[in-house]
Amino acid sequence: MTGSFSSEAEGPQEFKGQVGFLDQDDQFQLQKEAAFSADALKGDLVAALILNGKADAQPLRFGDMLRFAVTYKNTGSVTLGDVTLMVTLDDLPQGKVVRWDALQDKAKGIRDGNKITWTKRQIPSLAKVQAGDEGTLDFEVPVIDKPVSGSKTVEYQVTSWLEASMGTVDNVPVTRTTKTAPIVAKMVSDTAFAAEARYFNADNIPVGSGPLPPKVGQATTYRVYWKLTNSLHDLTDLRISAKLPANVQWTGLSSVDAGTLAFDAANEKIVWTLNWMPVTIKTLNVSFDVSITPTDDQKGKMPTLVDGSIFEAFDKNNGWPIILSAPPLTTALENDDGAVGKGRVAE
Repeated sequence: MTGSFSSEAEGPQEFKGQVGFLDQDDQFQLQKEAAFSADALKGDLVAALILNGKADAQPLRFGDMLRFAVTYKNTGSVTLGDVTLMVTLDDLPQGKVVRWDALQDKAKGIRDGNKITWTKRQIPSLAKVQAGDEGTLDFEVPVIDKPVSGSKTVEYQVTSWLEASMGTVDNVPVTRTTKTAPIVAKMVSDTAFAAEARYFNADNIPVGSGPLPPKVGQATTYRVYWKLTNSLHDLTDLRISAKLPANVQWTGLSSVDAGTLAFDAANEKIVWTLNWMPVTIKTLNVSFDVSITPTDDQKGKMPTLVDGSIFEAFDKNNGWPIILSAPPLTTALENDDGAVGKGRVAE
């Protein structure tokens, strides 16, 4: 077995090998095991690649910005010359995920396909990196904002790593390269979540009741809609929750396409749950009615009907959690043409 340590490796590194077989229940039955330990010595040039503040695997959403930081430091006692830094972004589907046309790199590295390289021509300090010298460069590039049209793949990811090489050590020519461990960013499903409140539906038929604009001391009922869309990966353990303000009541009238909607009276919170949403179901809708009785101190204001709504789920394809939110809903009803402008509480 051959290979190499990443540039961050230091200290004892253990390798273990096992030989065995699978029984009739597909359980591994160990027959022999051997272990070997090697001591990795810290190199003179220590380089690191950071993606969105982390150096390990992470989730990625369509439209996200990949923000990279490249760091390097000469931890030895010799001068390193002609240092070259090269970052590779290997995406899947190949060449379809990273939007290279929107790359932002103040250091103006040279891009060749899916690689960006910086030398002493772009960063003069790389000509000679003295003992103890260190540096950082930043660049960012976005990913596509939706799945590739016509593509049947469900796997979208970007794998990135940094290679740092030096041409001389104390003016003696060498061929030495360090490479960081790859960072794998897997795309979570293209889930979208929206919430709105209405007095009239899209056909301008009343779904609410009571005075409009709302009046102090009188109850007005509104209908709240939650809409969930998804098409890339199956979702599991879905949950939407929202808290009701003190003077807003749950009426009990509701409609759900799937799952369970309940009111947690102890916490004054509305909660919808669903175990599984396959990609064959593109859209799910939930609606429920709430009633508000404005107080004197809300006169002239547009009070909140439902606090911010939180959607949570897990992407079944890669296990990453998905958390989305919608802002609080008020009596302003911006999307309701029949009720817009009638949100301020009257006497």
